[in-house]
Amino acid sequence: MTQRKAFLTKEQSLMLRGIAIFLVLISHYAVWIGEIFHSDLLEYGLGRFGVYGVDLFFAVSGYGLVKSVGKKRINGTFLWKRFKTVYLPYLLIVGLITVYDGGISGMTGWVSFLTGAEYWYIRNILVFYLAFYVVYRLSDRSWVRMLLMAVCLTAYSGLLIWQGRALFWYISNVTFLFGMLLAQYERQLLKAAGFLYPLQLLALAVGMYFVIKTGLEGYTVIPPLEEKIRSGLLAGLIWTYLMVQGCAFLHEKIRWLEAVGSFSLELYLCHMFVFYRVVNDWLPQQENVVQIVAAVTIAVALAWVIHMLFDLLWKAAAALSGR
Repeated sequence: MTQRKAFLTKEQSLMLRGIAIFLVLISHYAVWIGEIFHSDLLEYGLGRFGVYGVDLFFAVSGYGLVKSVGKKRINGTFLWKRFKTVYLPYLLIVGLITVYDGGISGMTGWVSFLTGAEYWYIRNILVFYLAFYVVYRLSDRSWVRMLLMAVCLTAYSGLLIWQGRALFWYISNVTFLFGMLLAQYERQLLKAAGFLYPLQLLALAVGMYFVIKTGLEGYTVIPPLEEKIRSGLLAGLIWTYLMVQGCAFLHEKIRWLEAVGSFSLELYLCHMFVFYRVVNDWLPQQENVVQIVAAVTIAVALAWVIHMLFDLLWKAAAALSGR
């Protein structure tokens, strides 16, 4: 294998996003997949896939932010770029879904909608972006930035645990910091990570036994909270690092996932709405297999169209502003 100059290229990041969104889709459709194969264990196991999908999303996001900023002191432009690529699509897509379902009622409903309370990936990533902005405004020293981000993520995760949130709200948060660390200390880490690369992949693949075992914990006996957190954090890091290291090997074989990764946010935001409509309103009498295929096909097509419309919108705005 040729010498790697980065853990993730832009194309490899998109590929990982493509893998991530398929894991999220599988987890959300797990109940219907379980019905097809008449297996509660399969349903439970597939339902855990979403956590590992979000692990990849967060790791790629943390890595990309650090790479894009470098050593610069960021300004308000940073927040605007993230606002228009994440928050505006959320407001539009989820807003239209909400209107279709009857609209928003009361102040509580508006607060829930505006803060992404029902879309935990959106809520968390917006908190991460804000923390990142504040930290990178406060200091230019890389180690201070990493330390402050670790404090922010730990405090936020602690708040989620205190609120009684399910573990998928906070377990994956560590991979955002992991992605940041990979980007910040990339040169040093690549030198170490390149040593015995095939053996690393083998060791990480063996570690997937622990990841799978952790994912199935709770099916028969629910472990204590401390054990779930400890096991979940380790499993998430093993899985994420395996994918980061393995993407250099996998990329040429599954490049089509780059395209899916480019509109993964839109697909995340609309896929459950499409699925429920297919199952309950549009094709209620069809077999589960037909419903799943129809839901995935419609959701992918719809997400791609929305992504293209946003892309045209930003290009038009740039042209009008003279850029």
